[in-house]
Amino acid sequence: MECTFRMINAETQLLYSSDYPHWNFDLPRPSTTCRCVGEGKHNILGGTAARLFKLPPRNEAQKENLKKFGNLQRRA
Repeated sequence: MECTFRMINAETQLLYSSDYPHWNFDLPRPSTTCRCVGEGKHNILGGTAARLFKLPPRNEAQKENLKKFGNLQRRA
């Protein structure tokens, strides 16, 4: 999986999704156990989606993470 992530530039191109809360949903284990750390893991698990969809942060901790990794969108 690590090779595939590198080939597709997953740190800036991949968005995690889940079909939770359905009874047969897929656990996020493969993406959360990948060797991506820091900015890459943050982006895959929500930072890229926040930037792409211009989502406002839900709380101060999320705001700081989005700011730290360059995904915080300014409102127009």
